[in-house]
Amino acid sequence: MYVLRRKLNIFSSFKKFVLSPSDWIDNYWDEFFSEAFLITKDKKISQIIVENTFSKGIVKRNEFYGNEDEHSWLLKILCNEIKAKSNTLFKKSNFSLFYQKCLDRVSYIEKEAFRLKMYKKEKTKDICKKLNINEEQFWKHIHNMRVSLIHIR
Repeated sequence: MYVLRRKLNIFSSFKKFVLSPSDWIDNYWDEFFSEAFLITKDKKISQIIVENTFSKGIVKRNEFYGNEDEHSWLLKILCNEIKAKSNTLFKKSNFSLFYQKCLDRVSYIEKEAFRLKMYKKEKTKDICKKLNINEEQFWKHIHNMRVSLIHIR
């Protein structure tokens, strides 16, 4: 495991991000496969792309500087893998880039709340426990993420 520090904002303390490749399949496989399949429309190619993403993530783990969370970092690798596989396939849908642009505009906790609710389908109370927030804060984070999705150009 690699522990890195990241300053979230000027009023917060440093946040430690843990890069944990052993959890990538459980945490990101479904989401990344869906993203790749949305673009490629081919299960086998999508599977290869996601496998390559995780392999490159392991190889490039020393390049993880902690200026973004693990999910965003891997998503960029995924986008690069999709581009590398086929520029024509990538042109069919640029949702991954759109989504990444949105992620760059919101805080880590907003990304996590959104990911856990929308992709992992976890219950609100369980997400609140994991993120150490109350339900009002949770829904504010979800709202901020949705607003960010709407206002990306």
